Amino acid sequence: MVVDHGLWPSGTPGSKDIVSNNEIWSIVVYLRHLPPAGSLGEPETYSH
Repeated sequence: MVVDHGLWPSGTPGSKDIVSNNEIWSIVVYLRHLPPAGSLGEPETYSH
């Protein structure tokens, strides 16, 4: 699993023995339910 071992070429560290499988799947569910990028319009701070 990529989360356990990381991605060596990109420098992404692994999380084996740091994050449990249940925590990993909670993160996956959270990410899958985020709205698509840009779908909420431009943030107000960008227009100042």
